[in-house]
Amino acid sequence: MIVGNIELLTLQKIIDSEDFKNELRVLSSWGANIKQEAPIIYALAKLLDKKGYNIALEWKVKSRQKNDMMINEAILEAKFFYEEDIEQRLKKEFNKDNKNIDQMLFRINEAKKNNKNLPFNVGYSILKDIFRKTLDFFMLILLSRDLKNVPERDLKFINWTDNCLKYNKKFEYNNQDIFYILIEFLEKIRNEKSFKDVRIDIDINTKFPSTYHIYLFDFR
Repeated sequence: MIVGNIELLTLQKIIDSEDFKNELRVLSSWGANIKQEAPIIYALAKLLDKKGYNIALEWKVKSRQKNDMMINEAILEAKFFYEEDIEQRLKKEFNKDNKNIDQMLFRINEAKKNNKNLPFNVGYSILKDIFRKTLDFFMLILLSRDLKNVPERDLKFINWTDNCLKYNKKFEYNNQDIFYILIEFLEKIRNEKSFKDVRIDIDINTKFPSTYHIYLFDFR
């Protein structure tokens, strides 16, 4: 059975389903040492496939750009970051350009023109997907983790453990000030390119207490 066009509400319901939450519960354990963007996309693709949607991963469109997923005719791109990335990277990048999205886009264009790569970043990578790619949906995954009470034997299985613990000591788990930074950044994007959006928060209290904050943006 092949179904019609994918809608924002459908994506929201799938991500908020117990099947998807169970995928995250397992992933939060075995995937604690990686950026989890790819396995989360695969989990979503599996559930969409079960519902009858045509799915193509790492799909190349006519412009030869590669996107994370095609759902029937809709293109979805995704990015994954940790909560501390917002405080340590996005805040710095956003302030560096005086919270001016046009200035950030200018830096991206200049880097491309001069055949240079920008350093690992948060804001620039989000902007590149939204403004330089042809896409219908953008999924931003933000993972908050509380590692303060995780036993030492388990901490060794997490990459960036020292950085995570340093952040946990400085801020409370799910620090709302960090989300204000992100919200301000997203509102600047909305001023340039309108979208509909939803946010789903999923608590995963397994080996590594975590909350997945999943933002869905519909640019159609």
